[in-house]
Amino acid sequence: MKLRSTQESAAYLDSLGIPGASAFRLKQLRTEGGGPEYRKCGRFVRYEQEALDAWAASRLSEPRRSTSEAVRSFAAAE
Repeated sequence: MKLRSTQESAAYLDSLGIPGASAFRLKQLRTEGGGPEYRKCGRFVRYEQEALDAWAASRLSEPRRSTSEAVRSFAAAE
């Protein structure tokens, strides 16, 4: 199990191309909710790489071939 600090996690998410995942934002998400799962080791926060990968994947849309696909998907859902 690979554990990462908040700074390391932010750098890892940035390397994956996930926008807006700064260390500050991860701290906010721990309070607000909606961020990746984390663990505490004493007073230290640690993220598992698997949790970071799952959270990053949850923020991505399905693959698209054109911008009009999003409109069709939305219209079909109504």
